[in-house]
Amino acid sequence: SEMRVHILPAADGTPFAFEVGNLLLTRGQACRVVESIPGAEIVRRSRLFRDTSDFCEFRIGDDVFVIEEPFGDNSRYWIGPKNPEGSSSIGVVRRAFESHESWRLLGRIAILLAIASGAVWALIHVQTFIAQDRCLDSGGRWEYSTSSCTREASDG
Repeated sequence: SEMRVHILPAADGTPFAFEVGNLLLTRGQACRVVESIPGAEIVRRSRLFRDTSDFCEFRIGDDVFVIEEPFGDNSRYWIGPKNPEGSSSIGVVRRAFESHESWRLLGRIAILLAIASGAVWALIHVQTFIAQDRCLDSGGRWEYSTSSCTREASDG
């Protein structure tokens, strides 16, 4: 019933940033989720579709956050503070994304349109995003050049 959020902890284990899947969440929708947070002010937003990996910068009180799509082509958006020391407001931001639900209807429509139009390329794109998401979930690193998952050899 909620959007899946992947929490990224700081060295001390406290939540530092988080990631959300972007298959069904556009850059514009991500910025609109930010606008729904009481007291949030968007400082900068990217106007072109993929002109920069960090496409939304916003402020809550004294804390400045950024939303970025690493490499401009990733299955997730990274959302976190610009300050490497972290932010006490990250929980407020995370909860706004967790409770965002409009992506579900969009996703169902997109899947129905892909099936109805016989768009095989769309299904392949979806499969790639799912593979990338599973790779990141398992602690792997997604290799963009080969569209494959690599894992670090363990020291044990």
